[in-house]
Amino acid sequence: MVTSDKFIIHRCPYLGLEDDLTTVTDFPSSLNYCHRCKPMEIPSSMQQRTICLSNDYMRCTIFSSYNQRAMPKSMRWQQVSLYKQKTFFYIMLGIILLASTGLLFAYWDNLFSAKAAQTTPVAVYLPATSTHTPTSTDTPTATETQKLDVTLTATRVTLKASATSTSLPPNASALVGVRINTNCRTGPGQSYDKVGNLEVGQQAVILGRTTDFQYWLVENPTGTGTCWIWAYYSIVTGPMDRIPVITPPPRPTSTAQPTPAPTSIGPAPTTAPSPTNEPTEDPG
Repeated sequence: MVTSDKFIIHRCPYLGLEDDLTTVTDFPSSLNYCHRCKPMEIPSSMQQRTICLSNDYMRCTIFSSYNQRAMPKSMRWQQVSLYKQKTFFYIMLGIILLASTGLLFAYWDNLFSAKAAQTTPVAVYLPATSTHTPTSTDTPTATETQKLDVTLTATRVTLKASATSTSLPPNASALVGVRINTNCRTGPGQSYDKVGNLEVGQQAVILGRTTDFQYWLVENPTGTGTCWIWAYYSIVTGPMDRIPVITPPPRPTSTAQPTPAPTSIGPAPTTAPSPTNEPTEDPG
């Protein structure tokens, strides 16, 4: 099944403003912070352009790490030193002064050789002040009627503008989709029982998360109640900062099996170390 374009995000979900994870610029900027590392840092322009703001954000070592860690110095945004900023400012100021001096010498004669413009007196006629005293039989004049119409029109415009103003709902929920069919379990891990399945193309409402953003608590897409899915293949849309942290249920206990006695004496077999950055959850 092909994933619909509306469920695909083209940037890292942990990239956002310093105090707003849901908002980010569409171009490399010093306003974009990585909320996955600890403490938060600004990725470099090259890192944002090639990794954070592209479909290759999953190749980032910080994104694929299971624990929050500090961002390497080579990936951080390099601030311009104060000395370079002052040097650039003085160079630009010198260029502006030289250009202004050249324009002043070029148009010196045109500025000071022109004759002063002659002013023509304008006659102003003021209407005579009326001493008419209003009575109860007087009717409103055309000027008063026009003023009343203008006032009513302005009131209608104000009411229309107020009626059309809208605002975002304060309780908007975050939704999650997946790139690969993923199991939905009673707890965050393979040791819990499977109670549902979230398939590609479906979306579920996120009700909570673990503290490390590794699992989402969602409404069971194929049954009743709630269940947990692994966040490695997830695609989240909506405000992630409003998702509460949920304490997972205790892990199920298993009965210990007796260890058989060895039948032969020999060196213990060696086990090759498993890679640490590869996913261990079975999504299917």
